[in-house]
Amino acid sequence: MIPARIGDLDAIVSLDTGMYGSLSIPQDKKQRLLAGGHLKPTGEPDTFDLTGVRLGDKVDIAAPGIEVEEGPSASAKAVGVTEDTELELGFVFLKNYKTVWDYRRKQLYLLAR
Repeated sequence: MIPARIGDLDAIVSLDTGMYGSLSIPQDKKQRLLAGGHLKPTGEPDTFDLTGVRLGDKVDIAAPGIEVEEGPSASAKAVGVTEDTELELGFVFLKNYKTVWDYRRKQLYLLAR
């Protein structure tokens, strides 16, 4: 899990190589992101462009075309997520980097393409 900020909101980020990307968030915080311009509807149901994301106080990203769900993610409890705002990143994020996964040390290295 990676601590993050989306605009002025705290969030937790998980990585999932088997998905594109999604944001699970309470309704009031979703409205704050919409009002702040960090979340913009795409015209597709429940799909938004997300901007203003800072991962681990090191990497700034955008996540276009992700699914936004109100409430906790289906996997939150099973993987120990207690935060109410969870950004699950998959292909939308990982496609931008070559990655090296060090499972023993629980490290992920992002390399420029």
